[in-house]
Amino acid sequence: MKFKVRKELQSIVDQTRSQIESGTKLTMYFKQISDMDYSTRVQRLFEFPGRSVKESENFALLLRVCSIILDNMKHNKVVPVRDVYYQDVAFFKSQNQVVNAVERLCLMFRVSREIMNITQSPNGLIIVGNFSMSIAFENGQVEELKEKYTVSLIPVEKIMHINCSKIPRFVLVVEKEAVFAHLNGKLPDGILITGKGFPDHATRRLLNAISVTYPSAPIFGLVDSDPHGILILRTYEQGAKQEFDTDYMRPLKIMYLGVYILDLALDPKSSEFLVNLTPNDIRVAMSTLRKSWIHEPKYYLQKRELQRGLFMRMKGEMNILESSDSSKLAEYVKMGISKYMHDKPFEEMQSKSIIGYKRKCRPLFVD
Repeated sequence: MKFKVRKELQSIVDQTRSQIESGTKLTMYFKQISDMDYSTRVQRLFEFPGRSVKESENFALLLRVCSIILDNMKHNKVVPVRDVYYQDVAFFKSQNQVVNAVERLCLMFRVSREIMNITQSPNGLIIVGNFSMSIAFENGQVEELKEKYTVSLIPVEKIMHINCSKIPRFVLVVEKEAVFAHLNGKLPDGILITGKGFPDHATRRLLNAISVTYPSAPIFGLVDSDPHGILILRTYEQGAKQEFDTDYMRPLKIMYLGVYILDLALDPKSSEFLVNLTPNDIRVAMSTLRKSWIHEPKYYLQKRELQRGLFMRMKGEMNILESSDSSKLAEYVKMGISKYMHDKPFEEMQSKSIIGYKRKCRPLFVD
């Protein structure tokens, strides 16, 4: 497979060189995910000069990344993405540009980063409760998480299987590292995971392995009540838009735990901390509401949260609960998990609110 990818990269570079020598317009075709449907792959044409400055920049960016990866593969160099960025830091505007270009190439060639000699840097974090966990990798190594409530980096190696000393009652996915740390030690029967924002492939891979091994342990998502929080939860479930999944991970079923904007708005101690939506937040919310997936019944709560946020022109952040009362966030989480674990089946929970005040409130929007 590496030989095939290297051959394709060489073909792109050689084709561009011949187009320059012949004086013809430079063109490249790349496959990518459709903006409206993540399951659809479409072909996109990149040209230089392009129809806009941005299109011309994208062409130059992709060509430079192809050239660097090809050179690394020829010299058998295995490097993280940040090293690709630093190989021509004067050319690239940011490391995110390189990450997006690499993911586009992965999607085009239908391979993982490792095939292109690019490794992942550990990013996600995990905490196990009052039990231990062992993770066996494809390379034969085993990592033991024996110390309870110890924060550990999520390994980037390919996982063969995991084993816990007792079955976890639940898994809680947390958007922010600060909130993740705040909850450490307060949920002894479960597993806490954070990708520090949008999760990387390794974080999703571990979460998927836990889900497969312990299907009876429900997965909950705790994110900000804003458009970015909704999209982060969606990424945990389905993967990133430009990510090619070589592990064939199944989509995850994650219960949207909160935070909910009405829980904050109707709490006198928290309402004063609600934040106004920025113009970018509004654009992202409107764009998300135009997606087909958000109108599926299982995303009812997320859709309603976006609509409420737009109606109120406000957003709610988990840090509000953390800063207003040291125990409030943990109680909020325990209440939500308890109501799901003891009172409600999953299907009913998807169409009804689970925490606090909303049982007394009429919804702002109804399908």
